[in-house]
Amino acid sequence: LSKANIKIEELNQSVDSLTNTVTAANVAKEQVENKNVELTNEMNTVYYAIGTDKELKEAGLLKSGGFLRGSKINTADFDTQFFTRADKRYLDKINLHSAKAKVMTQQPEGSYRIDDNGGQKVLVITDAARFWNASVYLVVKID
Repeated sequence: LSKANIKIEELNQSVDSLTNTVTAANVAKEQVENKNVELTNEMNTVYYAIGTDKELKEAGLLKSGGFLRGSKINTADFDTQFFTRADKRYLDKINLHSAKAKVMTQQPEGSYRIDDNGGQKVLVITDAARFWNASVYLVVKID
């Protein structure tokens, strides 16, 4: 009986040890899964800014192109606080709240369209992979 009790105690210790190992593995797995979700969200994060010519220049997003030339995107220093953060997996429309709109960044033609919705422009992303391939930043000038 004494030997059986010792054996039972050894088996209980083995079970406790295995339970601790499984618990530690589950915690590690959960941490990896959380990190994976975090990285996936980061990879799908995009930024867009909508504003008038004056607002975009004040934010440092546009610079004057010179005499008889339009404004150009400022790729050097700009205020990232002016941008709205979004997830490209779910962003397929952006209401521009203006009668006129022009995409200032280099998003490829054919990956988007600008529709009219009751006198207000709406940017519709038709091919998100191509649209965000060139840059994760979008700048739209409105009037």
